[in-house]
Amino acid sequence: MPAQSATIKDVPTPRFTLRRLLLLVTVCAVLSLVPAAAGQGTLWIVGLAMALFSGAMLLVVGGLLYVLTMLAGNLVSRVRRQ
Repeated sequence: MPAQSATIKDVPTPRFTLRRLLLLVTVCAVLSLVPAAAGQGTLWIVGLAMALFSGAMLLVVGGLLYVLTMLAGNLVSRVRRQ
Protein backbone atom coordinates (compact mmCIF):
# COMPACT_ATOMS: atom_id res chain seq x y z
CA MET A 1 0.00 0.00 0.00
CA PRO A 2 1.57 3.33 -1.02
CA ALA A 3 2.02 6.02 1.60
CA GLN A 4 -0.43 8.86 1.25
CA SER A 5 1.05 12.31 1.15
CA ALA A 6 -0.66 15.20 2.86
CA THR A 7 -1.86 17.91 0.54
CA ILE A 8 -2.90 21.44 1.24
CA LYS A 9 -6.56 20.40 1.02
CA ASP A 10 -6.04 17.98 3.92
CA VAL A 11 -4.78 20.66 6.31
CA PRO A 12 -7.62 22.30 8.27
CA THR A 13 -7.76 26.05 8.00
CA PRO A 14 -8.09 28.13 11.15
CA ARG A 15 -11.46 29.71 11.84
CA PHE A 16 -10.02 33.01 12.97
CA THR A 17 -8.21 35.77 11.16
CA LEU A 18 -5.42 38.00 12.30
CA ARG A 19 -7.88 40.90 12.51
CA ARG A 20 -10.14 38.97 14.91
CA LEU A 21 -7.16 37.94 17.01
CA LEU A 22 -5.96 41.54 17.28
CA LEU A 23 -9.49 42.66 18.19
CA LEU A 24 -9.67 40.01 20.92
CA VAL A 25 -6.29 41.07 22.33
CA THR A 26 -7.37 44.72 22.31
CA VAL A 27 -10.64 43.97 24.09
CA CYS A 28 -8.83 41.88 26.70
CA ALA A 29 -6.29 44.66 27.24
CA VAL A 30 -9.01 47.25 27.80
CA LEU A 31 -10.91 44.93 30.12
CA SER A 32 -7.77 44.30 32.15
CA LEU A 33 -7.24 48.05 32.57
CA VAL A 34 -10.57 48.37 34.38
CA PRO A 35 -9.58 46.37 37.50
CA ALA A 36 -6.14 47.99 37.47
CA ALA A 37 -7.70 51.45 37.55
CA ALA A 38 -10.25 50.28 40.11
CA GLY A 39 -7.36 49.45 42.42
CA GLN A 40 -6.46 53.11 42.42
CA GLY A 41 -9.81 53.95 43.96
CA THR A 42 -11.73 55.73 41.20
CA LEU A 43 -15.35 55.08 42.18
CA TRP A 44 -16.95 54.84 38.74
CA ILE A 45 -14.28 52.38 37.62
CA VAL A 46 -14.85 50.29 40.75
CA GLY A 47 -18.53 50.13 39.80
CA LEU A 48 -17.65 49.20 36.22
CA ALA A 49 -15.31 46.47 37.44
CA MET A 50 -18.04 45.09 39.68
CA ALA A 51 -20.51 45.14 36.79
CA LEU A 52 -18.08 43.29 34.51
CA PHE A 53 -17.36 40.70 37.19
CA SER A 54 -21.03 40.17 37.96
CA GLY A 55 -21.81 39.83 34.24
CA ALA A 56 -19.11 37.20 33.87
CA MET A 57 -20.39 35.34 36.92
CA LEU A 58 -23.92 35.51 35.53
CA LEU A 59 -22.73 33.81 32.34
CA VAL A 60 -20.88 31.12 34.31
CA VAL A 61 -23.81 30.40 36.63
CA GLY A 62 -26.24 30.38 33.71
CA GLY A 63 -24.06 27.89 31.85
CA LEU A 64 -23.82 25.66 34.91
CA LEU A 65 -27.58 25.76 35.41
CA TYR A 66 -28.08 24.88 31.74
CA VAL A 67 -25.79 21.85 32.05
CA LEU A 68 -27.46 20.75 35.29
CA THR A 69 -30.89 21.08 33.67
CA MET A 70 -29.77 18.99 30.70
CA LEU A 71 -28.37 16.30 32.98
CA ALA A 72 -31.52 16.25 35.11
CA GLY A 73 -33.68 16.01 31.97
CA ASN A 74 -31.63 13.09 30.68
CA LEU A 75 -31.88 11.37 34.06
CA VAL A 76 -35.66 11.83 34.21
CA SER A 77 -36.10 10.53 30.66
CA ARG A 78 -34.01 7.43 31.46
CA VAL A 79 -36.05 6.74 34.60
CA ARG A 80 -39.35 7.09 32.69
CA ARG A 81 -38.17 4.65 30.01
CA GLN A 82 -37.56 1.95 32.57
